[in-house]
Amino acid sequence: MEAISEPTGLLLHGIKRLRQNLIFGIIALIIAIIAASIMIFSVAYAIMRGEPVNPVSVIASMITVTVFALISSFLYFDGARKLSQWNTSFYFYAKLALILIIISIAQMPIEVLVINSIVSSINEVISSIHTYSITQVEEVARRVQGQVALLSVMQSMISIVSSIMGIILVRILRDLGEALKETISRAQPAGQTPSFALWKLSEATTFLTWSYILNLLSSLAGLVSSAMSGIFGLIGLVLYIIGLVRGFGGLSEAESAAHFLKHSGLPLI
Repeated sequence: MEAISEPTGLLLHGIKRLRQNLIFGIIALIIAIIAASIMIFSVAYAIMRGEPVNPVSVIASMITVTVFALISSFLYFDGARKLSQWNTSFYFYAKLALILIIISIAQMPIEVLVINSIVSSINEVISSIHTYSITQVEEVARRVQGQVALLSVMQSMISIVSSIMGIILVRILRDLGEALKETISRAQPAGQTPSFALWKLSEATTFLTWSYILNLLSSLAGLVSSAMSGIFGLIGLVLYIIGLVRGFGGLSEAESAAHFLKHSGLPLI
């Protein structure tokens, strides 16, 4: 097996981690949808039955989503770090990914405190109005209105920061394709090497960039209009999925190109 400290090992390891990052991006998205549905259903069910909402189940759903997102970020960071040891131009991406990880970890305790406060307010209303009624629902809405607004603003701010960083971070795919093409073309004349579909990485970057731009617009619109936010978010989601699929295919081509360089004996740096 190629030593990971060797140029080929560093390149292949970085590509592998970026591919895993894309896979966990899909997993994190699915987990987020499931967790949000479970959280909303459990709270609504508890209110209708007049039973206290279990704060642990609500907080656990939030933490689960955050953990899967962090795993994806760590995979990206490790991939960018390995690529930066192969080509120093990728160091910026590793540094920015680390900053995003720190921000994500730092906001977790604050979200837990706010969610716990919301659940406590809901349980206070349930304990004082035991029978499910419109009055109970209105009282719950009145009690948690401010806390929910605070949570929404916090999540919107985090989403805005993440989207701006995401627009920059996805450029690693395009840069990887260009670095590989430059390495191959510098080592051998055109027409004497196999053709790799590295353009898929550039295409994936375009789709993912626009998905993050629309997510940014969705977060900003969410502060004013939930309808506009939903439209931007839905279009952004479609572009995100297309970008992930394109990126996965492009990284497979990049891996093939790296193996070609390895077996051809061409310099990797």
